[in-house]
Order: sequence, then structure tokens, then C-alpha cells
Amino acid sequence: TMKASPLVNTTFEEHELEAVATTLSEGLYPHQVEGVTFLLARQRAILADDMGLGKTRQAIKAIHHRAPRGPWLVVCPASVKHNWAREIKAVHEDAKIHIIGPSPSPSTGFSGWVIINYDILNRHEKNLLPIEWAGLIFDEAHYLKNRNSQRSRLGIELAKNAVEGTPIYALTGTPLTNRP
Repeated sequence: TMKASPLVNTTFEEHELEAVATTLSEGLYPHQVEGVTFLLARQRAILADDMGLGKTRQAIKAIHHRAPRGPWLVVCPASVKHNWAREIKAVHEDAKIHIIGPSPSPSTGFSGWVIINYDILNRHEKNLLPIEWAGLIFDEAHYLKNRNSQRSRLGIELAKNAVEGTPIYALTGTPLTNRP
């Protein structure tokens, strides 16, 4: 049985993409508007801008536009969890944010942003897998490069459980290893 998609406005004509991205562009630099346009055009994408160019904000704006109702899951290194919360609040000041780590998994029916780090993903797997995520973001996605690692398997499992049409974005400033 196919689950109903929580998405709104998921299909854009090419000429509409830039107009939508421009609408979302408040507070963005021109290269970020281009990044939002890129993400909006794809259900699944890798955004591989250099470090410090604003991938976080681009992903927040694009995924929220594609799936405005939530909940959204952000998987990232522990060191940037609070940065994600800060950036989400900068874009959507009324956003509900739940950071897993100090707090347990969110309660059933939570419809905001859930942020978890890769290192504890396996401890919360049973609580996170059944949730119908409106969107998934894997920050520093090069952490998932080894398909045999536990974190990669969990990331794949989360993506497989996603409703068809759910946007899944991988963000990285390190798309290729420097010693292949």
C-alpha cells in the first residue's frame, strides 16, 4: 500500500523554479538562490557547495517549501546540531525544534524539525523509522560514504521508508575523498 505524500507543490516547470526560489530568497546571496533552485527541481539531491557558502539555509528553505507541513529530520555531526537549530529559527522563527541527544526521541505526532547526530542515530532507530518524515536532510553527507557502515545503513533505511515524493537532500562540502 502506498502512503499518501505530505508534499505540496512538488512539480515545477523549469521557468517556475527561479521565480519560486526568488520568492524564497530573502536573506540569501545569489549563489544560494541558485542552490535553492537546484534543490527545488529535485526530489533527491546532493548539494556540494564549499564550506561556509550556506548549504544549511538553502536546504531549510527548499525542503520547507516542498513539504511545508513537517516533520523534517536533519541528521548531522553533533558539533553542528545547535547551528542547525539557530539557522532554522533564523528562517522560521516560530519553528518547533527538537534536538535529540539531550532529549529523547520526539513524541508521536511532533510536526516540527528533529535534529539528531550520526553517532546516536542507531540508539533512536526504532523511534525514527516509523515516522512519516516530510523531508530528510543529511548534512556532512560524506559521513555516509561507506555503505557497509551502520550509519550508512540507517541513512538508507530512513530514505527507503520515506513516502514516495519525499525530498531527501544530502549536503556536503567534501563530495569526494581527498585520498581515493
